[in-house]
Amino acid sequence: MTDKKTRKAARKLLAAGLAVAGLIVQTTVLAATFPDRPVRLIVPYPPGGTSDNVARSIQQPLEKALGQTVIIENVSGSAGTVGTAALADAKPDGYTVGINASATITTSPHLTPVNYDLDSFAPVARVAISYLGIAVRPDFPASNFKEFVEYAKTHRVTVSNTGIGATTHLCVEALKKETGTQLVQVPFKGSSPSMNAVINGHIDAVCDPALINPMQSGILKPIVTLTPERWKEIPDTPTYKEATGKAFPVTNWYVALAPAGTPDDRLQILTDAFKQALDDPDLAKRFASMGIQPYFSPSAEVEKELHEEFDTRGDTLKDLGLTQ
Repeated sequence: MTDKKTRKAARKLLAAGLAVAGLIVQTTVLAATFPDRPVRLIVPYPPGGTSDNVARSIQQPLEKALGQTVIIENVSGSAGTVGTAALADAKPDGYTVGINASATITTSPHLTPVNYDLDSFAPVARVAISYLGIAVRPDFPASNFKEFVEYAKTHRVTVSNTGIGATTHLCVEALKKETGTQLVQVPFKGSSPSMNAVINGHIDAVCDPALINPMQSGILKPIVTLTPERWKEIPDTPTYKEATGKAFPVTNWYVALAPAGTPDDRLQILTDAFKQALDDPDLAKRFASMGIQPYFSPSAEVEKELHEEFDTRGDTLKDLGLTQ
């Protein structure tokens, strides 16, 4: 009887071991075959803006790294919060990722009701940083930052942004406080419509990261760059620090996010793929032509950075008088 019990117990133990081994093998196979179909990349802004430029520049290197097609889907509206909410609601299977300006996560929730929070996402990687510039319509009666500020102190000057809560919105509010001017903000649904309103003469000025090409071509007049150093494409345009002696308090960076609950093994595959894509030398050249720098941080660092910026942006918005 004892031998029978012993053999029965041994068979149960063996079966349990085989089941565990099978589960491990199955999980490994699933991870190894991911992704086995196209990956959707949500951009919460219209085509032509900086977030879109980042996504489209990284698309081919990312496809090479993943060995799979990457499909870009522009879901715009409300300063990027509509597309960001769509990302939060997506199935957490690794097949939907978003490219977001950090402000949609760290700034917009302080200013307007949104259907997500920091816990709605699983950070994948930080992918890029860009700097803002200020430009005006070609016939605007100021040609440098000093003249712009002097004119704005005595005239009504309109400035376009990419929506309430966007970094461009925060940029102009900070500029108002720094210069003592009453600039009038006009929100649009993204960089392209924001810039086109100035190019077509409907708005006086624009604060945006996607300004190098229109300023270089002359369809917008450069006033100042909010960069650590001068943009080499427009070397005659001074930085804000050169013009004022102070650094500008607003920066702009871009992050790849997945919906919360995405399996860790798939997140790691995505993180590794973004890192490989950002090492592509051709990508760096494309980014540089638009005033963008590749800037990789892994998911754990991104999560920390988002929480820190959420807190600091909250303080900044209070200092600017935009929140209680």
